[in-house]
Amino acid sequence: MNKVEELLFRTRKTVRQAAEESDLDIDEIEIYEIEQCSSCSIWLKFTQLKDDMDGNPICRNCWEAYGD
Repeated sequence: MNKVEELLFRTRKTVRQAAEESDLDIDEIEIYEIEQCSSCSIWLKFTQLKDDMDGNPICRNCWEAYGD
């Protein structure tokens, strides 16, 4: 994971917040290894997310709470 991804991982921070914390221009940020849960907005690795019935990635906690 790159620096920005490490700042975002397991948080609900925005990309803008991570850019400000890392002193990067928001246009320079590239995110490859993590994605947000579409329900609770926590950033996790792709392998930690599961698609719901609509194809949206959700985390285990949201999947257990809401189901597919």
